[in-house]
Formats: sequence, C-alpha cells, structure tokens
Amino acid sequence: MSTSHDPAGRSAVNAVARRYLRQGYRVTRPGRGQPVPAFLDGFVPDLIAESDADRVVVEVKRSDLVPGANELTAVAERVAQEPGWRFELVAVQPPLRASARRRRMAEDLLAQAERYLDLDLPGTAVIWLVNAIEEAMLALAEGRDRFAGDKSAARLARDLVTLGIIDAEEGALVRDAGALRQRAVAGDADAAEVRALLRGARGLLAQVERQ
Repeated sequence: MSTSHDPAGRSAVNAVARRYLRQGYRVTRPGRGQPVPAFLDGFVPDLIAESDADRVVVEVKRSDLVPGANELTAVAERVAQEPGWRFELVAVQPPLRASARRRRMAEDLLAQAERYLDLDLPGTAVIWLVNAIEEAMLALAEGRDRFAGDKSAARLARDLVTLGIIDAEEGALVRDAGALRQRAVAGDADAAEVRALLRGARGLLAQVERQ
C-alpha cells in the first residue's frame, strides 16, 4: 500500500471501494489483515474487489511516483496471467496544493509581521512571525512519509535538518522565534531581532518554493 500516510490517497482508496461496492462487488482491504492471493507474492494492494464475473487488484499511488515503479509493472503482469483477474492502478495527485496553501498562508503571516514592525509594534509582529515560521516548516514537511503523524514545529525542524532539507541555522528559527515570543510577552521584544528572524523566515519560504 502506497497511500497509508497520504490523506488524498486514503480518500481515493475509500472512493474506489465505494464505487465497487455500489456495483455489487465484495471489497476487502488486505492491509487490514485480510488475506492476499498467493500469486501476488508478498505484494499488498490497497483493495481487492470481487464479483462472480470479475476480480480486481486495486493499487492507489501518487502520480509522481508511478513512473519507474517497476514493482507495479511486475505485479500487473502477474495479475494479467491469472484467469479472471485484472489490475487497476488509480493515480492521485501529490499533495502540492496543500503545500502551496501553507506557503501562501506563511506569506500572509509574514506580511502582517512586517506591517506591525512598520507600526513599531515588534511584540505583536512576533506573534505573526512565529506562526509564519511554523507554517513554512509544515509546508516543507508535507508530502513526505517521513513526517507522517502529528509533530510539533520544533520536532519537524530537527527532522528537516537531519535529512538535509534545511540547514541548522534555518532549523533554529522555530527555537529562536519561540524564545523571542516569550520575551515579547514580558514586553521585551527587540525590533532588530524581529527583523533578523523575518529575513530567516523569508529564506525558509524560498526553500518551500524550490521543493
């Protein structure tokens, strides 16, 4: 199964399952402990749909991962050799749109931070800046199985640094922004520090656009 950590993939699997159920098929999900036909030889598809006249092995995969997926070609050939069976590949779009939405949100948050700095309100600017940096980190992590599940922005930053997606200085932005926010609560936010963090956040957004 190639979609277990991808919300769009899970949604596509559910939609295909409903389609076959409406057509009177019996639908099983081998990944949930259901048996797999012996001819699949260890391959676990997303769905198996069966009727009296038709049996289908269904795999859902991100469209950007289909080219070069030699395993799928081999499985399709095996399925084709089995009388009464066929293989169906459902391609779904990678989660780039979600990343784009996060990028736009981060841009809007940064614009607000800059606005409050121009109004000489660095303490208020920090609040917007912290959220902008967190959104940028989430945008960088989106679509990568390594980052499935709920993680704090600080944890995401450490993982992004470990994998070489961002450098250590960029990874420290979450920590530095959080520390500055604490000082802002106490009325001790320095405009120069906020501007420095803004520059770092802009660099982080540039990374998002390059991914």
